[in-house]
Amino acid sequence: MILRSKSLGEIEVRDEAAIYMPDGLLGFEELKQYVFLEPEEFHPFLWLVSTEEPEIGFAVADPQLFWPGLYEVPLSDSDKDVLDWQAEDQLGVFVLVSVAEGGRRITANLKGPVVINTRNRLAKQVVVYNPAFAVRQPLVQPSTRVVAGGLSATGGVAHGSGPAQRVSVG
Repeated sequence: MILRSKSLGEIEVRDEAAIYMPDGLLGFEELKQYVFLEPEEFHPFLWLVSTEEPEIGFAVADPQLFWPGLYEVPLSDSDKDVLDWQAEDQLGVFVLVSVAEGGRRITANLKGPVVINTRNRLAKQVVVYNPAFAVRQPLVQPSTRVVAGGLSATGGVAHGSGPAQRVSVG
């Protein structure tokens, strides 16, 4: 598929790279299909871009790059149903990132991460009810540790082979 937007230009992505979010994202519930784009100049951040409205995109990051081993996302039975989760499935977790004050303040939404089932490419923005996490959590320097779990526009796993985040599914 070809994505066309003023800000991105024309980008070709494989159809099978798309992820489907039955509930959309908070505030964008009508947009259901997205792809991850990995512009080198934004590393370690990715872009989660709507295939239906390519002008709508969100900076996202693997939370383990910033909080290695400290960020856990519990999934409810409802979350597992939406993701069609099975015990052998690998899940990826990404947090939405905001940039303010001309780039001097970068925060991540640890209360509303996006969880992706890599088997079927179903995704859901979940709610984390942990008071230790904030909607606008300041980012720290990325860890130098290599982690896995990103999904690329080519349809594969972008940063290795295995889950990078701790996801509680039991």
